[in-house]
Amino acid sequence: NTYTHTYTPKANLWQEQSRNRLTVFLENLLMHCFWYPKELYVQDKMTQQLTRVNQLVRRWVGKDKLSRPVAKQMLSGEIAKLNELIESKFKKSFTLPLNPTFRSSQLLADKCSFFGSAQVPLRLACKSVDTYSDDLSVIFKAGDDLRQDILTLQIMSIMDQASLWLYSGKDLRLRIYEVVATGKDTGFIELVTNSETVNSFSVKMGGWFDGPQDVTTHFRYLLQHNHDNLYSLLSAQDRFIRSCAGCVIASWVLGIGDRHPDNYMIHQTDIDFGHFLGNFKFKTIVDFKKLGIHYRVDLKRELSPFVFLPAMKYAIKIHSKDQSQLQNDPSFMVKTVEYPQDFSDPLAEPNDMDNVNYQEFIDNCRVAYNVVRKRDRLFFTLLRLMIPSQMPELLREVDIDYMKKMLHLEIERDEEIKQLVEKEERENKKDTKYKKEN
Repeated sequence: NTYTHTYTPKANLWQEQSRNRLTVFLENLLMHCFWYPKELYVQDKMTQQLTRVNQLVRRWVGKDKLSRPVAKQMLSGEIAKLNELIESKFKKSFTLPLNPTFRSSQLLADKCSFFGSAQVPLRLACKSVDTYSDDLSVIFKAGDDLRQDILTLQIMSIMDQASLWLYSGKDLRLRIYEVVATGKDTGFIELVTNSETVNSFSVKMGGWFDGPQDVTTHFRYLLQHNHDNLYSLLSAQDRFIRSCAGCVIASWVLGIGDRHPDNYMIHQTDIDFGHFLGNFKFKTIVDFKKLGIHYRVDLKRELSPFVFLPAMKYAIKIHSKDQSQLQNDPSFMVKTVEYPQDFSDPLAEPNDMDNVNYQEFIDNCRVAYNVVRKRDRLFFTLLRLMIPSQMPELLREVDIDYMKKMLHLEIERDEEIKQLVEKEERENKKDTKYKKEN
């Protein structure tokens, strides 16, 4: 659409090698869409104001060390100023690049907040001019190159929706959300509704200390939201198994970093792609400076190529002892959100491959991995085409080598691929960091 054709080149204007060409393109676009410049002007001014507010909030919670309630109250004051600007300068309404068909009359100050991650992105709630329309919630982020997020999501979309995994007969039920980069290190992200981060529901289920280490949290969360009958619970578990496999393979081959419980959601989705192609984060554990000598030790934060928590395996392996019960009584009631007595105990099964659900999970991973391997040239070509964009972690062709290494193109036999997938899953267990975070 017109907005995509505008903001994609606009987000790359800062690059000298393409600035002249993109400027001419944008000039011609604006000349031939006579209604568009006014709308774009309002969106650009809104983006500038939101960038200013984001910088203020980042300073409040960072340098000034204000408490979250105080910072949120001050944010409400800034949102009120924005609403006054909308009323006086923007003809009482505006649209956002992420969803230009949604016209908003104001920002809802009481529903606006911010996230606790490094760049402190803003959570915005927009009131519709249409009385009968729902509000729109989006995320505004400044400080990260969102073009990298867009590229990662586009590649995942090709894997999932563009007939690769679906054509092979595997619907892995990934939820691909929208991201729009509006300039250098600024943009909007779709807020995934009806979902919750792994850290959030783990804490709710078991408390701050025990929750993240409790292997039953994922299954109990599925049970809590699908307790009407056994059929809905098993359907949710099937979707969980499929999406888990999709996330594992996508994270593995793309080398997605900064993976922690606040960056995973159910819907089983990664929500941050600021690091990919094996650019994992490091944590400084020693930083010593004395007499002109600088000694520093950095510890790699991510030791495994993908995240597969013990709680995820538990939710996959648990199954009904008597599957015929579902056929005889589809309305079977699960009357408690605690551990149901008619289900097996996954912890009592020493051999994972004896479990039918786990076999299905491994088979989904194997097929998904093999499909990506067979189309390796497609993905390498797409990444090479993006090198001139000069994203922070895709600057030259050698940056693609991580994906080549993860695809193990030297392996040909299907059985060897299955063994590789199982081996990587076993190696994942050695990453004690994720065991502690669950």
